[in-house]
Amino acid sequence: MINQTKLTSALLLSVFTACAAASSGFAQDTLKGGVGENSYNSGTTGTSYPAPQMMKAAPAPVMQHMPAQKPMQAKATHTAPLEISATKSVTLPPGFLGRWTVHATRKSVEALPEFQAGAENAFATSTTAIWNITGDPQHGYTIVSDSGINTQFYVDKVGKGTAIIRYQHPVKNTNAQESVILTGGGNSFEGLERISIVKQGQPPRAKVEYTLNGSR
Repeated sequence: MINQTKLTSALLLSVFTACAAASSGFAQDTLKGGVGENSYNSGTTGTSYPAPQMMKAAPAPVMQHMPAQKPMQAKATHTAPLEISATKSVTLPPGFLGRWTVHATRKSVEALPEFQAGAENAFATSTTAIWNITGDPQHGYTIVSDSGINTQFYVDKVGKGTAIIRYQHPVKNTNAQESVILTGGGNSFEGLERISIVKQGQPPRAKVEYTLNGSR
């Protein structure tokens, strides 16, 4: 008859040995990186294991938006404004200031062919107008005429009893650029007036000359 105590000890030793072997195999698989090479082969007999599945990565933490930062602004620097030197009129001899009755006689008309006839009709052969010349070199000079001219003018040159003035004024969709040579002063003057009719970006359409006689 088998000793009951020896049988029990043998059974316990067998169970302990099996558990130790299983633990050793599991430890080896774990060190290799997980499931053993043959643990999921469907062709093997005995217990089979499901194929490994990719685990879903934990969701990335939600980034909290930082409050918008105001862009850096450069400090404004104050600079002195650029000064543009303007050509100033020379002093007009006082004998040419004041009110004048001016008679003009047309001397010549030169125009582009397509404007010749129009220029001949537009510029009268003789005119009479009232001029009023005022101003000074500090504030500028102005000529006002009863023919419709009201403009500042520039005193280009002066000499003994002579002055050259320049000005321009609009004529419909063009500009009339005028240069007037005045000689005399006091109670009368003689003059030569040159007029160019110009449209921006184009050559002069017409050039007209008048002789002038002014009296108080």
